Amino acid sequence: MLKHQLDQAAIININMTPEERVNEYYWWVLGRIKEQLDTSPSNKPVRYELGHVGAAGVPNNETEENIIRKLEELNALRIINEFPRESDYSSRHIFELKVIQPNFDEIYHKYKGLCDPSSQADYKIVVKNLSSNSKKVLSEIIEKLEGQAETTPTGQSIYFESASYRSDGINEKSLIDKLEEWGLLTVEGEDEEYGHPVVSVFLDKLKTFKRVLDEEYSVHNRVSGATSAGSMPEDLEKAVRWILQKINKEYIAAPAGEQIFFKFVIGEVIIMGRPKTVPSYENQQLALKVLDKEKAIKISEYVYTSRMTGQYSVAAGSSKLTGARMTVLQPKFDGFYKKFMQSPTYESAKQEEQSQNYLSAKNGTNENVPDTYSQKAEWSDDFKWQGDTFIFGNYGKIDFSSKDRKYLFQKLTDAKGQWVKVNDLKGGKDNSYARATIKQIEDRLEPGLKRHISIPSTQDDNLEPKPTQQGAYRIKFLSKPPSS
Repeated sequence: MLKHQLDQAAIININMTPEERVNEYYWWVLGRIKEQLDTSPSNKPVRYELGHVGAAGVPNNETEENIIRKLEELNALRIINEFPRESDYSSRHIFELKVIQPNFDEIYHKYKGLCDPSSQADYKIVVKNLSSNSKKVLSEIIEKLEGQAETTPTGQSIYFESASYRSDGINEKSLIDKLEEWGLLTVEGEDEEYGHPVVSVFLDKLKTFKRVLDEEYSVHNRVSGATSAGSMPEDLEKAVRWILQKINKEYIAAPAGEQIFFKFVIGEVIIMGRPKTVPSYENQQLALKVLDKEKAIKISEYVYTSRMTGQYSVAAGSSKLTGARMTVLQPKFDGFYKKFMQSPTYESAKQEEQSQNYLSAKNGTNENVPDTYSQKAEWSDDFKWQGDTFIFGNYGKIDFSSKDRKYLFQKLTDAKGQWVKVNDLKGGKDNSYARATIKQIEDRLEPGLKRHISIPSTQDDNLEPKPTQQGAYRIKFLSKPPSS
């Protein structure tokens, strides 16, 4: 267990809240005590040495000692002896502890439910296989159990009034049995008069399960019926449209037949040098589910990021949902894309944005901007070719060994930031080659250069005027990126 915890704690995610970090510290200490408890003779105290592991996510000695003393206050253990262990470099305490049951196990399972990805992974798998009606009834049952447990003295069983059959066909008693099967409570018997179950609940595990259950049930309700532009909440419609554009860009760039990976974006993106807020994390997830439900895409697996290691995993309980791998299903995807891009909501928003861009340009640069609005792309006179290398002044450079790639990039540099149609970029090859090559070139840009240079398509950038009826790309230069 200790090695597993250390592996998880190798890198701590900066997005972890203070509460989550404290929970992880408790889980670290409890796990070490549990390991010693399970391997020590029952008549001997548990020996616990303050850690000397230097890793993010592991409590320092002072915090570790404070947690042990806090566990003693909570009557989960008793400190029998403590004494320092001297070395040339440090002085650490060794504790001898007597573990007090069942209090220790209750606290241990509380933090296991909060911190151990495997427990939440199991819950998500279980919840996914439940019917919508069963999810609803389970949520009601757990809410009642929570209320009773919070007002019942510790260690005392709960008498739960349940119905064998309801008007909706759900058997509440069978769901209570399921909760026991999943390790959330123990059925200790039935009352003699009515046969209602008498149970002991693991309250913290029950709350963790209910959180997973409610999240899944909320997603199901919002996705149900949301099948077309105009038939869903405006925020969700915007998210679906945004997701469609992102997926379409990846799909065009990917080799034929390959799956694509969509990564959720949190915060802001930069468009025309200005920050724009993206759809909420929740709505991005819902939008993917809408597209999957409508068979515009087929999600093969979700990808998660561990809060402790920062590494990707396909295990559902690895804390943070990061993205999804999927197959784009044609022609359904293109039909869905066209429908959402032509919706009245989108056209209205697009016209409003273009109007604001026009006013920004007029107020900021030129009072005589014509009614047929045209923007000037930013470029620099010291951008130039030297052999097979294009030099972006003092910002950086990019080298080319392939004649085809150099030809394509030369077309873009000749335009000095204006749009170049895909047909003019492909150089005798097909459109998919041009799009994929542009993405590869952009990925090769040095990190410092990427702050100033990007190669957006007409879907990703609002420079006007845009070519009509066909795709195009341009080199976008920002001498002063917003983050600087």
